[in-house]
Amino acid sequence: MKRGTPPPAIPLRKFRVYAEPKSSLCCRVFIWRTKKDMRTFLKHFETRVCAPKARVKGAYWNDTVACWRGYTRQRLNGKRWRTFPVFGDFHFPIRELRMGCITHECGHAALGWLVRRNLEIIQTVNGHASESEERFCRVLGSLTRQIVWKTQNLQ
Repeated sequence: MKRGTPPPAIPLRKFRVYAEPKSSLCCRVFIWRTKKDMRTFLKHFETRVCAPKARVKGAYWNDTVACWRGYTRQRLNGKRWRTFPVFGDFHFPIRELRMGCITHECGHAALGWLVRRNLEIIQTVNGHASESEERFCRVLGSLTRQIVWKTQNLQ
């Protein structure tokens, strides 16, 4: 794909959600009119075959209902590498904006946030949740709340 090529579909709405208050780490959210538009977009910008059994480029996205794609982007700024604060993208067709679907994808994003922050979830000790477990749960709730709040008028 050449740089500057227009995307095959335009999202109905796009915005950012932040993992924690006072943090720049965020995810972009794309809301699509149809599953077909979302899948066309994902296939168009695919850089690798995601599924080992997929022999055809883009075959991985054929059954996708909604998704979160995690990534880390960096660029050389002088003598230092700068990491961008965006750590993933959510993609939802308008008809899949249900609490279960949103929460499921936010779970993937919260796990991606753990990896990005180099944190591990430590199991509950003596009946009390660990600090990392609490932070994970707060991030999951925060991402879900923001997506629900920003999309409540779309349906």
